[in-house]
Amino acid sequence: MDIKDPMEKPAQLVIDAYSYALEHNLDIKSQNDVSIILKALDPEHSSETDVLAFIPLLGAFDSMTKAELAKRGKLPDTNNSN
Repeated sequence: MDIKDPMEKPAQLVIDAYSYALEHNLDIKSQNDVSIILKALDPEHSSETDVLAFIPLLGAFDSMTKAELAKRGKLPDTNNSN
C-alpha cells in the first residue's frame, strides 16, 4: 500500500520555490516576486491569496535553512550581535 504524506507536495513546493528564487535572483519577501515563482511552478495556486499565504512559508524555510547552515559553520551566525 502506497501511503503518501499529505504535506509532501506542499513541502516540496516550498523547497522548489526557494531554489527558484535563488536561481533567478528573486526576493522571497516580495509579493510580486513570489507571484512570479508560483506562476512558474504551480500556476493553479498563484492567486494573490495563495501568494500572501506562501510568503511566510518561504520566510520560515529561509530562516531554518540559514540557521542550519550557520550551525554547520557554512554561514556566519547573523542572529549573534557580538
